[in-house]
Amino acid sequence: MSSQPTSLSTNPPGMPLFRPINNSKFLAGVCTRFISHLIEGSQGNGIWEGKLQQFIAEVFDRFPTLTEAAVFAALLLMQQLKQVHGLSLGVKEGGEYGEPFASGHALFITGLIIAQRDVVKEPVSYEFWSTTVLQGMMQEPVLMAMEKEVRESLEGKMALDYQTIIKFRKDVACIHGVPMHLALTRGQI
Repeated sequence: MSSQPTSLSTNPPGMPLFRPINNSKFLAGVCTRFISHLIEGSQGNGIWEGKLQQFIAEVFDRFPTLTEAAVFAALLLMQQLKQVHGLSLGVKEGGEYGEPFASGHALFITGLIIAQRDVVKEPVSYEFWSTTVLQGMMQEPVLMAMEKEVRESLEGKMALDYQTIIKFRKDVACIHGVPMHLALTRGQI
């Protein structure tokens, strides 16, 4: 996936992925399974997954206009980052972001910020992300620095066009969505 990002301004506004998230609990579970698999492989850590799922669900609740396009673009960026750097951004010796970046929380947020700007074409307020969405967990300068580092590391390698996001969403749903749907219908989540 080494194509330049494609502008989505030619897409009609009624595209399904550009609507606000419909089932945030289900989507938080899908995101958690994907991120857990991306970071830890097939071996999941139940406590860590539970905390990540809760964190993601709270982000979705605090940002009710967030779209599926932004969410899947953020996951796609995480996958592209792993392919290029093994998710080692910000956690190397002397890295300034530390454990949250390594565990996927901050990296997912960074992906959402990039997707909000590049895919959904909405302005980004670091203050909103820091105070409202993250409740002060990460400060504005850290969010800006993380976005800059991810962009620089994926320069020329980010593929965030609508068709790529649609295909990626379908793949993620097939792999990580069906078990979550079954668990939800059985009342296990």
